[in-house]
Amino acid sequence: MEAAFRAMLAALFCCLTLLPGALAEEEGGGPVFYPGKPGKPGPVLFSHRAHGPDGAGYACEKCHTSSSPEARGVGMDEMRRGQACGACHDGETTAPHTLKTAAPIRDCAACHMPGADIVIPMNRMDPVPFSHLRHLAPGPDPSASGGFNCRDCHPAPFERTLKGPPAMEVPHESGGCAECHNGRQRADGRPVAFPATRRCLTCHVPPEPPARNIQE
Repeated sequence: MEAAFRAMLAALFCCLTLLPGALAEEEGGGPVFYPGKPGKPGPVLFSHRAHGPDGAGYACEKCHTSSSPEARGVGMDEMRRGQACGACHDGETTAPHTLKTAAPIRDCAACHMPGADIVIPMNRMDPVPFSHLRHLAPGPDPSASGGFNCRDCHPAPFERTLKGPPAMEVPHESGGCAECHNGRQRADGRPVAFPATRRCLTCHVPPEPPARNIQE
């Protein structure tokens, strides 16, 4: 199962880097997806929108210098020494626009999304498996992907570290996932998120029964 998941990530990355019209070619850069490596922290979705002039407030030239093509091959050791992402993600540098301090490189969860679904336990309903990959990672067809950035959900409507079930009204008309799953047309033209008041079994999935050891 893990091998199949990694193969899917690799195929997705190829689509991003090779197909014309992929999100990486959008004006302003678009999101850039790094699939990660087996046995390492999960994938990274880099958002130009979150880092650029309309987000954190950095000009393109801050990162894109004459040596920037090589920056994509920089590893964690180099980042810890202040290269590439490590130049700002040191736990001290403050963004010019938001005035927020960049998370340090040692805070893995600040950039790496979970490589597998996270399962959110419920009090009276079946648990909800949530896929960061499905909601965040861009695909070869931008109109069919989630297209969200980390900051669309964190810290609002969710803290980065989930503490208990999400706060959603019943029926799910506001709060939590219902902030986006409202059935309304999205301004960016991407597919409408079905309303959280319907299709309960799309999100609430009964846990699989334990495997039975049948002896002949």
